[in-house]
Amino acid sequence: MATVGLGTASMTFADSTIQTEQKSSDHRSKHLEKKEEKMSETITKVASYLNKSEEELKRMIEKDKTSSRALALSAILSKKSGESLEDMMTNVQELKGKKERKELVESYGISDEELKTEMFKVHPVSEVALKNVATYMGITEEEAKNLVTKQKVSIRQLALADIISKKSGQSLDQVFTKMEELKGQKERKKALLESYQLDANEIEEEMKKALPHAKRKKHGEKRGEKHK
Repeated sequence: MATVGLGTASMTFADSTIQTEQKSSDHRSKHLEKKEEKMSETITKVASYLNKSEEELKRMIEKDKTSSRALALSAILSKKSGESLEDMMTNVQELKGKKERKELVESYGISDEELKTEMFKVHPVSEVALKNVATYMGITEEEAKNLVTKQKVSIRQLALADIISKKSGQSLDQVFTKMEELKGQKERKKALLESYQLDANEIEEEMKKALPHAKRKKHGEKRGEKHK
C-alpha cells in the first residue's frame, strides 16, 4: 500500500482520506449546529415579536421547512400587512432571488431602512460581522452584541456610530441619540453625516475597514441595479 512520508512518520492514502472525511464531517456538524442555534434564536425573537408561542412557530417551520431568515422576513411582512404568518411564509418561500424579495417588501410599503430595523428585532446578528466590528472598535464580541441590543441598532449602524464618534469627537451615546432623533427621516445617513460635517466618501472607506466582507453597491449605482 502506498504511503505518504511525514518526517519520521508515514501515513497511508487510506488514513489521509479518512482524516479528510472526518474534517469535512466535523465542519458539516458545526455548520448544522450554528444553523440550529440561529433558528432557535429566531424562533424566540419572532414569538415575542408576533406574540405567538414558540411551539406554534416550530410546527409551522416543520411543515414548510423554512430558513431562519425566511421566517424573520415572513414575520415582518405579516405584522406590517395584517396577513397570517403561515400565508406569508408560503409567499416568501415562493420567491426566486433578491429582486422578487425586494418587490414583495416594497409592495407592502416597507423601505430598506425600515426592513433592516425590523430585521434586527427578529433575526440574529451575523457572527462574522459582529466579530469584524468588535475588532474594529477594540471591544469584545459580547460588548458589541450588548450595544446592538441596548441601542436597538443593526451591526452596520453600530459600526457607523463608532466611526462618527471617532471622527467627530462626540461620545458614542451622543451619536446614538442623534441617530434616534433622525429616525424615520429619508436619507437618514446623509443627514447624520451632514450634521457632523463629515465626508461621506471618507466614512465609507472606514466602513470598509469595519465590515470588510459586506456587499456594497458600486459608486453611482442605484440600490437594486447591477453595475454596467
